Parts: sequence; structure tokens; C-alpha cells
Amino acid sequence: MNDQTIVDKDLSGLLSKYLSEDQIDAYIRTIAKEFLPQQPLRLTRTQNQLDKFFNENIQTQSVRIVSDTLITYVNEIVSEEKYIQFLLDFSKLVLTQGELNLAFEISNMTYTLARKQKGYEQYKAHSLILIGEYYAYQSNAKEAFAAIKAARAIFEALGDRNGMGRCEFLIGSIYTEQGDLKAGKVRMENCLAFIDQEKESILLAQVENNLGIINYLEGNLEAALTLYN
Repeated sequence: MNDQTIVDKDLSGLLSKYLSEDQIDAYIRTIAKEFLPQQPLRLTRTQNQLDKFFNENIQTQSVRIVSDTLITYVNEIVSEEKYIQFLLDFSKLVLTQGELNLAFEISNMTYTLARKQKGYEQYKAHSLILIGEYYAYQSNAKEAFAAIKAARAIFEALGDRNGMGRCEFLIGSIYTEQGDLKAGKVRMENCLAFIDQEKESILLAQVENNLGIINYLEGNLEAALTLYN
């Protein structure tokens, strides 16, 4: 598994990582029959209707039905490890779409599955990160710190410096949100010390942006401008 799983911009893009074209089409036909019984062939991947339907039904009961059927469908087709990877990706996707409770449920499901298998420590850690992000969105810093620090401990045991760096970034982000700029800055700088900056370019940009904000708030305008540039 890569140190940082990248979420595809849409649902069909995500599915293409785990399913064949025929398998995706079969799932789309199933969904079409469920939601559009009068026009069962309306949802076609070439028309990007799956993405359209998914995005239009975010935060409705329908998206939960789609999610439940999709999770069941993928579980029946791929290996257990691929299934866990899919759950992590899918949880991130629905989290970015604002479906916090659904993302939290999927993350906990992933963590439970990963705990049952030897050699899945990294998946446990990534699940804990998502759980921590959920709590951070809920402004529950105590639970967020607990989950992220647990993930960091796993990454440290594995010697995964990029994973440790991501945890430092998330902890630093929470401190910054709380107004503790000093602690936030320390964690951001820790992140930079841990990560492979060439491979983790997206995370690097996020850290530099946050450090720019912190320096600006501290009145270090020249340092902030350097980071923004």
C-alpha cells in the first residue's frame, strides 16, 4: 500500500482501481434497476451518470443505499486486502463529500477488519487517521488526538516516516485550529522532517500553506510570503 492513498476525483475513477469494466457496468445496471426501474439502462459509465447520481444524492438516504450495495458488491469480487484498500479509499471519498457519519462507519469497519489480520498494521493506522479526521471535523479534539496518536505509534513501529509525518500534520492542524500556533508550528516542522518531500508533494504543499498562515498570524510576514511563494 502506498504511504498516502490518493482518492480519485469521482466514484467511477475510484471503482476503476478495483473492478473491471464489465464489473463496473454490472454494478451500474443493478443500481439503475433499483432507482430507475422504468429506465434501467439510463445509468451508463460513458455518460458519467454514476458520478452524477452519487454526487446529487450526497447527504440523502439514497447515497447510503448506494454505498451499502457498492460495499457489498466489491466485497464479493475482490480479495480481502483489496477490499480493505477500497474501503479506505471510499471512506476518504465520502468524507470529502461531507458524509461524515458514513465515512466514520466505513473507517471503523476497515479498522475492525484490519485488526483481525496479521500484517495489516498499516491499514489499521490509515483507518485510525480517518477516524481522527472525523473527530476533528466534529471539533472533538480529545478523540481526534487519541486516534491520530495511535496511528502515529503504529507508523513509528513500522518505520513509516511518511505516515508519521501525516500524523504530525494532522495534529498540528488541530492545534492551529485551536489557536495554539506554537504547538501547531512545531508539529508542522516535525512533519517536514519526517516526510519524503519529493514523493509527498501534496502533503508538503499543505504543510507549507499552514506554516504560511501561522507565520502570518504571528506577524512574520516575510517568512509567510516566502512559504506562500
